[in-house]
Amino acid sequence: MTASVLRIARHDFLNVRRSRLLWGVVAAYAMFTVLLVISGATSDITGATQLLVGVTGVTAVVLPVVGIVAGYLAIAGEREDGTITYRLGLPDSRLALVVGKLLSRGATVVLGLGAGFAVALGLAFAMFGSVDPGVFGRFVAISTVFALTNAAVAVGLSALSSSRARAMTLAGGFYVVGDVLWLIGSGYVVDAVETVGGVVGVTVSAREAALVTALSPVGAYLEAMELAFAPAEAARAADAVPWFGFGMLLVWGVAVPAVGYWRFRTAELA
Repeated sequence: MTASVLRIARHDFLNVRRSRLLWGVVAAYAMFTVLLVISGATSDITGATQLLVGVTGVTAVVLPVVGIVAGYLAIAGEREDGTITYRLGLPDSRLALVVGKLLSRGATVVLGLGAGFAVALGLAFAMFGSVDPGVFGRFVAISTVFALTNAAVAVGLSALSSSRARAMTLAGGFYVVGDVLWLIGSGYVVDAVETVGGVVGVTVSAREAALVTALSPVGAYLEAMELAFAPAEAARAADAVPWFGFGMLLVWGVAVPAVGYWRFRTAELA
């Protein structure tokens, strides 16, 4: 199966890298990063670490879109075109197809992420003279996990879909509801719980509110970033929120593709 996975991944990577839409979104991410870096020269940003905090916000907003564009047609596109029947006529299993797509789309998103980081790193050195290698390394590592999570979610939703339209609806809906609205609305959820709980004397702490926010991929990423910028505080046994956020990224990155494959393995492809 390994040979099939690698062959599918290589072929798919060669195809997806030609996507103008994907690289347009990646270019937009790099552009926003550059604008943020340049603005740091005349704003309150006085160091490279502060700059990376700002880049985290750009990454949280733009990277899920990169993941959607990279992965939402991974399987659904071939199902609608009918080419998937030919592909599975070869000695390739449906599991090999899903895993191969995960590898290729994940690699594509990580390459796009790396381009943005390379630009930010170069300009940060030019403007501030140095970058803390520990902070930057942890920042890159957590952001890479976030990138792979978004690509995996998009591929998993693609495996659930029989058409391009359905795949786009699922991926777009997941981004709007699971990321944007949850990040904005989690505070209202906490307020509602406090209101109801206040009747019986139950309160919600800031830490518990952060756990609620970290249930979504974007919220999990933002909470996990404390491991990059404040590792000493995050390491305290009493404060498990950053590690919970990191764990949620892994959960989303595994659970959605698993559900997608579970449905895809018995789906009618004709």
